Amino acid sequence: MIKTEQGIRILPLLDPELECQFRAHVPNAGRWQIIAPAAARPGRPPRGTALSWEQIRLAAESTDAVDLVLAGLSQGDLERLSRRFERPMSAEPILRSPAALVAVLTDGSLRGAELAAQMDFDGLLICPFDAESISLRLEDALARSRRRRMWRDRYEKVRRLCRLANHSRRQLREKVDLLCQDLVHSNLEFTETLHGLRRAYEFQADLMGEYDWRYLIYKALRELRADMPETNVAMYLTPRHRFEAHLTGPWFPDDGPPIEQIELLFQQTAVEQVLRTNRSLRINDMRSWRTITARQRRRLAAWALLAIPVPCEQEILGVVVFYRQAQTGFCCQDQALLERLMPSFGQALAAVRKLEHLGVS
Repeated sequence: MIKTEQGIRILPLLDPELECQFRAHVPNAGRWQIIAPAAARPGRPPRGTALSWEQIRLAAESTDAVDLVLAGLSQGDLERLSRRFERPMSAEPILRSPAALVAVLTDGSLRGAELAAQMDFDGLLICPFDAESISLRLEDALARSRRRRMWRDRYEKVRRLCRLANHSRRQLREKVDLLCQDLVHSNLEFTETLHGLRRAYEFQADLMGEYDWRYLIYKALRELRADMPETNVAMYLTPRHRFEAHLTGPWFPDDGPPIEQIELLFQQTAVEQVLRTNRSLRINDMRSWRTITARQRRRLAAWALLAIPVPCEQEILGVVVFYRQAQTGFCCQDQALLERLMPSFGQALAAVRKLEHLGVS
């Protein structure tokens, strides 16, 4: 809630002439309390000097109970500040204090407004001031600052929960490793199954906790390709209706078709069939695949293909396509191993989508 008993305290980092104009246009003087120059502590930057991020932060933090900080900036000041503008995440405020930061454009240029919007100030005022809308703009800046800090607190809570979850997974993984060492010589079939479960758990533990879906896909494809030597892998993302990643290696032929053509062929053939049937597709010789056209068979004749859906809660989030030279092909064990890993991949993708929906990532 906005304070009403003592009013809103405003710290103007403006030139004397511009500050006089601001005081003349601010209505309801009892609600908006402008701190006089003498009330500010020595941390306040000298009048008439070009403001820097350090000076703005120091002035806000060295003055008691400030609700709004007005920074008078010209287009040149904004261009200079934009070169040093760094922010670790979109929900992080520019100021470390609870005050909202409002940019006051002294020249009213369009380029200055664009730069201020890119640096994402809590509010924006343009000279000359509009007495009818200035109170509304200040109220919006306060509300925006509160919302930003609310999202930052939620983001910190999510990070702590993910950190605790990852710690628990690491402890469980260590227990599973000890169990595997005791049972490795008892039964070969049981040991192989257990190794598959541990591989799926490690794969899930490596993916959970990631916030960037692009890096998540790259990390997952890199881990999946580690189980399939000399194999190329591509990821088709269903919500975006396109291939989002494609990893190849030195075994990819120099005279092979372009990656774009390969992805288009896979989308028209393997991806379409997997999405329609919701089942994996394994073709060790494309020339024997009768459901595609003769031209497509000729263009894919050199490859063996394995396409596996990425499920999550009765929904297919994507299709991972593995392909390599037809001489080696894929076996049933390869398909079973990769199918065990796909539910973990789907859960990680769904978690990132929920974080993006909340505006946290």
